[in-house]
Amino acid sequence: MLHPELAEQRAAETKALQQTCAAQAAQAAKAQETAPEAAAAPQAQPAAPLPQCEALARQQAAQAAAQAAADGHAHDVAKAGGNLLDPSMGGAANPAAAAQHVIRVRADLLDRMVAEAGEVAIARARLDSEMGLIRGAINELTENVNRLRLQLREIEIQADNQIQAKIAHSNETETEFDPLEFDRYTRFQEVTRMLAESVNDVSTVQQNALRALDAAMQDLARQGQVSRSLQQSLMRVRMVQFSTINDRLYRVVRQAGKDTDKRVTLEIKGGQAEIDRNVLDRMAGPIEHILRNSVAHGIEERTKRAASGKPDIGELTIEVSQDGNEVIMRFLDDGQGLDYPRIEARARERGLIAPDHQPSERELAQMIFAPGFSTAKQVTALAGRGVGMDVVRAEVAGLGGRIDVDSTTGKGSCFHGAPAGLAGGHAGGAAGN
Repeated sequence: MLHPELAEQRAAETKALQQTCAAQAAQAAKAQETAPEAAAAPQAQPAAPLPQCEALARQQAAQAAAQAAADGHAHDVAKAGGNLLDPSMGGAANPAAAAQHVIRVRADLLDRMVAEAGEVAIARARLDSEMGLIRGAINELTENVNRLRLQLREIEIQADNQIQAKIAHSNETETEFDPLEFDRYTRFQEVTRMLAESVNDVSTVQQNALRALDAAMQDLARQGQVSRSLQQSLMRVRMVQFSTINDRLYRVVRQAGKDTDKRVTLEIKGGQAEIDRNVLDRMAGPIEHILRNSVAHGIEERTKRAASGKPDIGELTIEVSQDGNEVIMRFLDDGQGLDYPRIEARARERGLIAPDHQPSERELAQMIFAPGFSTAKQVTALAGRGVGMDVVRAEVAGLGGRIDVDSTTGKGSCFHGAPAGLAGGHAGGAAGN
């Protein structure tokens, strides 16, 4: 670093040189303006620039190039990742833009983090149990110390009474007081006082341990709150909106309508409800089957719908609602509903109903979940294979949920369900038989 006086001298010299170069440049410009008038005069050689001016020009050009390179590099860095700039450098990223950034995390890594958070919760529960045992032991120690203090006090009282009685008896039989008796009395009192102090010391240690235990319990309670918050945050990271599979479901309904020559529309309500990604992936297949089942069995042919006074286009509706930790799905259609006579006939053919038993509509509705059960008259790509609704129920049950069906003849059907929770999934549906 230059000395302050030298720095000031350099700055003054540079300023003077800049003024000199500026004056020379002005003279050169004025000479160019008067060149047409002096065309007839003998041509004069232009004044050569001073060497100092050339050096100053080169220095300024080098500084400008360096500044331009630095600015270009900063612009490239900001363009590549604006939020990587240090705010102290004046290039801090926009917080709103940074909040929209998305980070991709492997599913197995996220599952492992959730599992480890669960292990932390289990370990904390064990600590709670162990801390409870320690508290019980300290409370028992407190009772023992109090009992020991009472017993020690009783010993002191009994000892004092015996010694006083012995001294009184000695005074009656002997005229002189034996000094040894006095020494014995004081020594015994000293031992009892030492025992009392030891008991008090143990009591102090017990009280300190109890206070430390209370502080540890408070810290453990705060740690439990943080652990629960972390686990809930990790669970929320795994949540996705139901609407992420909307396009897939629309495509399934369009294809099923095309295969059966039926016009069907699908409406999804509550698609913003969040479900565990793994649960949604497992439920996507059963949901697709419920929709295909609705189109194949529930929605009538166009002529039948027209005869029943229904619109030419059948309507399917998926309603997704969130109730606490449960996500409930309802699949509805405006088709013909379950064909109970045909279900009963098919069930009797397969021996699912006793010959002398007349089942209710509720019992018949549950027949469609039997393995291999189908009421289709012919086997197609959508129906008749006897594989479907039993798989749907098995998948929902595997997620800890349940599924049920309600149907009104001529008005449609509704399959609905509720799994055990967000991590276990909720599923249901609506369709014809």
